[in-house]
Amino acid sequence: MATLLLYAPHAPRREALIELLSRWPGLALVIAKTAHDYNKALADRPDAVLADLDEPLAELPAGQCLQLLPTAQGAGSLARPIRWQQIASRLQLMIGRSDEEMEFAVGPYTCVPTERLVLDAQGNDLVRLTDKEVQLLRLLASSAEPVGRSELLEKVWGYRDDLDTHTLETHIYRLRQKLERDPADPQILLTSEGGYRLAESDTGPLS
Repeated sequence: MATLLLYAPHAPRREALIELLSRWPGLALVIAKTAHDYNKALADRPDAVLADLDEPLAELPAGQCLQLLPTAQGAGSLARPIRWQQIASRLQLMIGRSDEEMEFAVGPYTCVPTERLVLDAQGNDLVRLTDKEVQLLRLLASSAEPVGRSELLEKVWGYRDDLDTHTLETHIYRLRQKLERDPADPQILLTSEGGYRLAESDTGPLS
């Protein structure tokens, strides 16, 4: 289990980050609200540091560190406002999570691949998925454009002569039954331009 030290003196931003990071399975989160807490926690040698500050750290800690600042200060920082996916991508590199383990947004929800679960905005279990459903949603979430039916069939199921779009349509139907308030009027898993896409996450930027 990787240990992440979150140093965040600003209370509202800290609470937003805690809420997001707490959904990340296999991550031990250590929280520092003050410089004293931060220096004390560093002595335990966390695997990575995420620092949300108004000014850059005077001295960078040993190991992996990502700073969230008003203005970016080099490769080890991001400028606010920052979307969660930007932070998650950088943390993935820092603590060695694989793409298959990474959480991702499904509209207003969060998919946890390692548990095959979709969580609601409060972090509660919403629905359980099959492996193919996770793969299908991950492929859609990774693309900024609609993904065509043939590409989905090839990448999720592998090319086989006996597969046709009924296989895909069945999975789309089942996912909509699980995710949509009204499956007949989908707002999350959308049909678009000969394929499918996910609605944008309503998780706003960290500002």
